[in-house]
Amino acid sequence: MTRKLIMVIILLFAIVAISDARLPQIGDHVAIMTSSVILFGNITDITDTMIGLDCSHQKIGDEERNVDRDVAVGIGQIALLFWTTASEEEAVTDFFTDD
Repeated sequence: MTRKLIMVIILLFAIVAISDARLPQIGDHVAIMTSSVILFGNITDITDTMIGLDCSHQKIGDEERNVDRDVAVGIGQIALLFWTTASEEEAVTDFFTDD
């Protein structure tokens, strides 16, 4: 009886943890931080290994620039992913780079 109760509790915790997760979807406006760059744009494609992004803005170190190109980011390279709007890009950039 005790084993069954413990298994039910563990299963409930697993279900709750899974339901809180949010996965990126095609069309979401996101900010993706890797080890060397922050990219802003709309997700255009998602595979098991890559996320395609219609990049509108990027920041590399202290250099910021507006770009209009498609990029693909490997899932393993993503350190942080934020859902954002185009108007929030500056605040998110400050958050990522704030010391």
